[in-house]
Amino acid sequence: MINNLTFSGGTHIDDNKHYSENSPLEMQELPQIVHIPLLQGIGVECTPLVKKGDFVKTGQKIGESDASFSTCVHSSITGEVLEIKERYTAGGSKVKCVTIQRTEGEEEFVEFISNYQHGQPNPEILVEAAKEAGIIGMGGAGFPFGVKLNGAIDNNIDSVIANGAECEPYLTSDHRLMLDFPEEVTKGVALVVDALNADAGYIAIEDNKKNAIDAMDAVIADYERLTVASLITKYPQGDSTRIVDAVLNRKIPIGQRTGSVNAFISNVGTFKALHDAYYEGKPLYERIVSVTGPGIVEPKNIMARVGTTVSDLIKQCGGFQGDVNAIISGGPMSGNQVFDLDSPVTKNVTGLVVLTRENMDLREETPCIKCGRCIEVCPSKLNPAKLDAAISKEKFDLAKDLYVDECIQCGACSYVCPAKRHLAEHIKMGINVLRTKGK
Repeated sequence: MINNLTFSGGTHIDDNKHYSENSPLEMQELPQIVHIPLLQGIGVECTPLVKKGDFVKTGQKIGESDASFSTCVHSSITGEVLEIKERYTAGGSKVKCVTIQRTEGEEEFVEFISNYQHGQPNPEILVEAAKEAGIIGMGGAGFPFGVKLNGAIDNNIDSVIANGAECEPYLTSDHRLMLDFPEEVTKGVALVVDALNADAGYIAIEDNKKNAIDAMDAVIADYERLTVASLITKYPQGDSTRIVDAVLNRKIPIGQRTGSVNAFISNVGTFKALHDAYYEGKPLYERIVSVTGPGIVEPKNIMARVGTTVSDLIKQCGGFQGDVNAIISGGPMSGNQVFDLDSPVTKNVTGLVVLTRENMDLREETPCIKCGRCIEVCPSKLNPAKLDAAISKEKFDLAKDLYVDECIQCGACSYVCPAKRHLAEHIKMGINVLRTKGK
């Protein structure tokens, strides 16, 4: 094991993991209705393979695309297709969804593939398995894992990193995953290390999850090229660039990705999903979701079916308590507010954080006092105050010159700002405007 790893910048925040970190994994009560998005994360929306009235089994492929930048979608329950129409997801995207009503009786399963050969993993086979199993990055934007893996084949990758940092406050789904499925995570990492012929693989975990570090360290003892990397708890340690910096001491050039420094990184849940596809022939139709925060009666870590509504998960946790002010899909620092309780969770929803008014800082925005705290904590070495000023004046070209596209939208600047400037929100708006303009 290697210890005390960190990066430059960032900030220490109250992690509030205590709400759910000791909650055992609970299987979801099978939902009556699911709305399964035909696009989950980044990529090309799938074409539906089913229509209204069709009977589908759990694990059955219900959407696919010929586009390379895509991944398949599967039914998460056994039942009847009610409709296919656009709706908003818990993450805020508006996409076409397949609505399925569960039928009574025994759940019926479909294996999407026969088990792959268990010899030396072939990169192309893993790429195929990832796409067919519907695997996306499960800790962030939801990049198609098969596409990411395919891009790494000719990149001379020497280091593979499983991201178990889970630096966002409140969230404990990755923590729970590593406690309950350390062998599966390890085997998934080993698959990619072997397929890419990498020199080493690392499971990177923040040191506020000591029992997860111990669980993973015990399992990897049988894997010569694998190591647990213990990270100093700091936000946003879970960002891929920051982990590569901390674990490998490599700086990723501006505008480049982790592959440019011969590193491959993905969330621990993604590696577990790869294990399930490769060894068990199981597509990705469920994931652990932390339903947590002061506004929840009984915070839990739930193995939730993809497409389950926010309301169903809240109900399983006893409902709301207190003066609820916000429900956040993902972490409170970089997640999105949920506006519709009937919106479905997707494969990359790590948690639902329910906040009450007394737990939120609702002070009004005031003028910048030029203290420089936002600059100190910015992990990308930007000047958030200058970016805020430029974007507020609609000087978007100036924002581009100030490297706004290097912002990782972690929210650390807004968190430390004593003037309560909406720095992260303004910068995100500027990025979206520039993308719309194609700049």
